[in-house]
Order: sequence, then C-alpha cells, then structure tokens
Amino acid sequence: MADTWVVDYTLVKMAPGKSLMSLWNGASSSKVIRIYRVFASNSNFIGNMSVSSNLEMQRISAHSGGITYTPVTRDTANAALDANVVCSTGATVTINGRLRTWQWCTQLPTRDGREYYTYTMVYPMTCLWDVGYGSSKLQPLTIRAGEGISILNKGMSAVGLIDFWVEFTQAAS
Repeated sequence: MADTWVVDYTLVKMAPGKSLMSLWNGASSSKVIRIYRVFASNSNFIGNMSVSSNLEMQRISAHSGGITYTPVTRDTANAALDANVVCSTGATVTINGRLRTWQWCTQLPTRDGREYYTYTMVYPMTCLWDVGYGSSKLQPLTIRAGEGISILNKGMSAVGLIDFWVEFTQAAS
C-alpha cells in the first residue's frame, strides 16, 4: 500500500484568475504522486452577495510562489513526503490542459437547506475528482516530476472563501 497524504486548504480567498489551490511535484522529485480525491467546500461564515464563478481543474507544467500548506500523513510510519512536493494557494502556474470545469457559488448557505448554496457545504455533493467511484480499473490522476494540478478561478468573483481537501499517495514509481 502506498503512503497516503491529505492536504486541507482552508479559508482560501476567491480572486479573479487566482490559482486557488495547487499540488506540484517538483522537477527534482524522485517520487510519483497519485491524486485519488479532491473536494471543495463553501467556507463562508458571514453573509455576502451571491456571486458565482467558473472554476477549472487544470494540469500544470510550471509552479512558483504562493502560500504553502503542509500535507498530513495517514500513517505516522510513512516515509517523509518528498521535499519537492509543494501544496499552495496563490501560486503562479503554467496551464498544460484542462481536466474539468464547473460553476461555484460563494453565497452563504441557508439553514433550511432549500437553496443550492447549502449543498456546497455537504462533502458528498462537493467531490470534484474521484479516482473511479470504487472502480479499480480507472487510473488516479498521476503527477510525475515537473507536473502538477491547480484549481483556477476563471471567473470574475472576488467574493467569498472556499476550502479544498486533497487525498493523494506518494510512491517510488
């Protein structure tokens, strides 16, 4: 079984054109990263105007800067995460291909649960990427040295906060 890691990007501020989250496997890395799940959650806790934006999950071929987040291992006996693996928000990235696009709304969810915005808080409803919904025949999203993924705000929304949660493995090949 491969070493498994989780990174939680919390309270990421929306901004037009921003790389909201990225996972980069540096060119000097000796490991392969396989992404199994990516979730997003609306983390607004104060009222704001309803603003929706187009978000895109992209493959990236270059990465620099940003605010880093520290992944946590599922098993404390795992080998250390390769030092070339970087998880960040606000990085400058070079896009290498779109994986998927979706609409995201930053409206504060309601308590009665009758509005779309409420579902942006329920994790089964906010799964952006899953390796195959239980199928062992589908490959995970594989990130080799000098590759990565990023979720970009392609819209104009500068309102709201969003959380991301990524589950991935590190292996020698």
